[in-house]
Amino acid sequence: MLKRYRFWILYSAAWSPYAISYYILFAANPSLRRAAAVETFYNIAPAFLLGLAALRWCQAIPWLHRRPWFYPLQILSGAIYSLTWLIAVLVVSSLGNALISHKFIFGHFSSYALQWQFFSGLMVYGNIAGFTYVSEVNRNLREEERRREAAEALKAKAELAALRAQLNPHFLFNTLNSLLGLMDQNTEDAKKALTQLADMLRYALRSDPARNEDDVSLREELHFAEAYLALERLRLGDRLHVERCIDPGALQCRLPALTIQPLVENAIRHGIAPRSRRGTLTLTARREQNALSIVVSDDGVGAETARALTAAGTGIRTVRQRLMLYSKGAATLEIEGTPGSGFAVSIVLPLDASDEENLSVGETVGRDNHP
Repeated sequence: MLKRYRFWILYSAAWSPYAISYYILFAANPSLRRAAAVETFYNIAPAFLLGLAALRWCQAIPWLHRRPWFYPLQILSGAIYSLTWLIAVLVVSSLGNALISHKFIFGHFSSYALQWQFFSGLMVYGNIAGFTYVSEVNRNLREEERRREAAEALKAKAELAALRAQLNPHFLFNTLNSLLGLMDQNTEDAKKALTQLADMLRYALRSDPARNEDDVSLREELHFAEAYLALERLRLGDRLHVERCIDPGALQCRLPALTIQPLVENAIRHGIAPRSRRGTLTLTARREQNALSIVVSDDGVGAETARALTAAGTGIRTVRQRLMLYSKGAATLEIEGTPGSGFAVSIVLPLDASDEENLSVGETVGRDNHP
């Protein structure tokens, strides 16, 4: 109902300039000055009503499916509209004058008026057709844009599901590998590690990929990373030293699940574990204006930046892909490394509107050192 009212308002408003121009034209003629409003009605009312038929006619001949006969048909339709308007104006004006003078005299146009009226009819029909087809093209473009956005959303969901399906088995395989090594060293520690692993699996596998439940709070992600660090600490003992610097105001920020753990795993497996002396892993997270900044670094054996970017492993590459999909390309992931001088991965993830509304100060997680 609202759309119908809006159509009539817009359609009537579109005819207003044309009606005003007719009124001015008739008012400029001394012999028609007193009847300017009536003469305007005689001319505009038929054009107004015929315009509705022309509008429907143009809608029935889609612009996008035009054939070779489209333009000749439109020219013919414009001519028919003009002739019909001419006849309608003569009939309406003759009937109107008959009601006033009580004498019916069928009117006629002078040669000049006939040409001008016919040309005006062509212009009016051209405006109606132009408006109809511009609206059609805009509507089709909007629908195409909506279809494209829907297709991109479905593609992103499919890619996220595929990446999650790849990441979870990778994580499970590496963790079980660590447990196998621990079984021969300390049975009690292995039992603790199995309990720890059960808690981690509940987090890693809790989401349903089909529903695309991918984001978690930073607090949840850090809790999962801590569970993984506890597991690795059982295996590496004093060789693993962890430092944390976490901004309490960032704990409610949202990010893709399993973002931090692969980076922590990468630092331990490739930076700290390969050497015999103690290594330090530093985990930093803070809120910087409208973005979440995360840095995972180590002082281990290091690696060349170019080599790390092109490595076939799952960790950094998968985290980068998931961040890009999650943020629609707005996030950044940068790495810095030199052989023998450690390695660092820095993430900057813009916060969306929901993050800004829901952020609150979480529990304090200060600097904490663990052997």
